Order: sequence, then C-alpha cells, then structure tokens
Amino acid sequence: MSDSNYPKFCPVAMAASLLEPRWTMLLLCEMWFGSTRFNEIQRGVPGMSPGLLSKRLKEMEANGLVMRCDTGRGTHAEYFPTPLANELEPLIRGLGEWAHRNIDCEVSLQNLDARLLMWKIRGKIDLLQLPKRKSVIQFILNDASNETANYWLVAKPSEETDLCYTDPKFDVDLYIVCELRALTSAWMGYSTFEAEIAIQKLKHTSRSLDDPSRSEIGISIRKLRARCDALATYLRNNADSIPSYAKRYNADHPISSSRAEGCVDDITNTRMGKRRRMRWSPRGAHRVALTRAAVLDGRLNISHRQNVA
Repeated sequence: MSDSNYPKFCPVAMAASLLEPRWTMLLLCEMWFGSTRFNEIQRGVPGMSPGLLSKRLKEMEANGLVMRCDTGRGTHAEYFPTPLANELEPLIRGLGEWAHRNIDCEVSLQNLDARLLMWKIRGKIDLLQLPKRKSVIQFILNDASNETANYWLVAKPSEETDLCYTDPKFDVDLYIVCELRALTSAWMGYSTFEAEIAIQKLKHTSRSLDDPSRSEIGISIRKLRARCDALATYLRNNADSIPSYAKRYNADHPISSSRAEGCVDDITNTRMGKRRRMRWSPRGAHRVALTRAAVLDGRLNISHRQNVA
C-alpha cells in the first residue's frame, strides 16, 4: 500500500506513522533505560550507524517525541523523551512482554551480542546493594563461535557504573565465568540464574565485598606497609654509605652549616620545579644526605650544586 493510500484518518495508523520508522521504539527504550547522550544511546543500539541515529533523533524531535537539551558551551547535547513519548512507555513495554510470551526463545537466542548484553547489565547495577567504595566485577564470557570475551564493570558510589572493554587494572571483587548463551537466556528470562548455576554454565567466585582488606583503609594500610618494607630493604642494602649524623656529632664533625642547608634547598627547589610536588624515593633521599655530608666535609664545591640537583 502506498503512502497516499494509507488510512491517515485512523488513529492507529496515525500512531503507527510516528513509531513505524525502524529503531524509533528501541531509541525510546534506551532513553527510558537512562541513556541521554548520543554516544550512550548508540551503545544501546550497536547495529545503528551514527548517521542514521542522528537522522532518526532529528525526526523524533520534529514529531515531538524527543527533546534535545544543550547544557552549555563545550558540553555534549542530551536527549530526553517528552511527556508525549512517556505516555507510550507502558504500551511499548507491553509489546515487549507480548513478544516474550509468544515468540520462540530460540529465535531470540540465535544472534547473541555480548557488548549489548553487558551494556544492559551495566544499567541495572544497584549501587545500594554494593559497599560504599569502588567495586569491580569481571565477566568472562565463553562463546562457542568466537573467542572468550572479557568485560569489567566498575561501580563507584554516587557515580554511573562504567563498562570497560579493556582491563582497567583494578583489583577484581567478583569473577563471573559463563557461556554467553546461558547468561543471555537468564537475563532475558527464558531460564533462571539459579538453573544456569546448577548446571554449571554460569559460575562465580569472589572475595567478600565487605572484606576489610578491600576497604579504602585496608588498601591504604597495604600500600603503606609495602612502602615501609621497600624503605627497610633499601636501608639494609645501603647501610655502609648512609651518613650517620649521630656518629658525626660524637666525633665533633659538623652536622649543619648555612652552606650545606643552601645546597639542600637548591636540590629541593629543583625537584619541586620539575615534579610540582615532593615525592622522595629512598634513593633520592640518600643522594641528598650524601650531598649534605660532602658539603659539610668540603668535598663538594658550591659551584657544583646544579649538577647534583
């Protein structure tokens, strides 16, 4: 039937003319899902080209289904469904539920998309169920027709959960190893997570997310302990060359002078200028101590300060 013969006087036909263009309902679902920026929306509809997405958003804006908001100069525009579009939400969700009941699940599971699945899972992470700190979940998805894929979800309090396609190099709290088909089936409701775990198509291993060693204080303590151990090792290995000011004092050797302090100040100022903050290593502090002792003993001339720094 040509457009000229389409029964536009019919309310159903008029509604269909707004929703029939391909991707329109999926774009609305992605916005209801919480995506507002262009790149976020595109990640939720990976089969749609950027050009087509831009065209469809403009059409939906012209039809009153989408509102574009420019938040300011230098920022990305955001797209929101209008009240007119929000009235369609229960109807479109009902259409999805109808398809879930009446379309064979094998049809839905023929074309698996790991990235799209992980993007949907990312949007359903409930931060209130996680500790009030950074939590990292790694998914290891096995697909018979493709290589094993790895994804990481990084959740932080009061921030949107990040989906990473490459290793973010954070300590992982929870590992989920499963078949892509099994995870997709459980996520879409064709099976249950309990059933997939029972037949070992989905496995998870973790250290308790409430483990004190994973808290911010626990992490800081471990870092401090590692640095103290590194310092102790350095002191043991270089004990013979580290100046002892106690021995110098007992032997009536000078332990301070304006010349020595000036040289140390020069070194400090040079390091501050280069690094913009002080981050002394054991080796750097050792060199300063040797320089100070050399100036006190007259073994280092003032003109050599720049070379030492």
